[in-house]
Amino acid sequence: MEKSIDSNNHAERELSLEREIQALHIALDEKVKTIQHLSLELERARFDSAGNAQEIADHRIETVLVEAGRPAVMIMTQAHLLEQGRQVQARDVLNAARSLVRSLEGLGLIFVGQAGEVAAFDPNLHLVSAAGIDIPLGAPVRILVSGVQYGGKILSKSIVEKVE
Repeated sequence: MEKSIDSNNHAERELSLEREIQALHIALDEKVKTIQHLSLELERARFDSAGNAQEIADHRIETVLVEAGRPAVMIMTQAHLLEQGRQVQARDVLNAARSLVRSLEGLGLIFVGQAGEVAAFDPNLHLVSAAGIDIPLGAPVRILVSGVQYGGKILSKSIVEKVE
């Protein structure tokens, strides 16, 4: 009889272990499905993010084009009139150029220094107009052409000459 009880206990234990294994397989399948679902969500989020980044970039470009486009068209019109031999008022060209500069400044562009201005030489901001001239840091220089800065980064240095 004991052999029969041991045999029954062993069979019950084996059946219990098989049920546990099946439950673990089911749980594992559910985890795999959850991981696949989360991977798809992540992929969609990345795609949406890239799409939004593109929309933001497109909007920024459009803003620049709208702001700078009008003055640029005015300058192109003045150039066309000159090419046709018609008289153009210097004041009109200057006003169009100033409008373009204001538009660019409104978008965050900074013009570093003004032509004719005297400043202390800084090689991070200034480029010497003549080759071979050594100007010490802080020495007075005259700005010939303004530099350009955007977002804290120098896009082009001011062109300068040594003040004698």
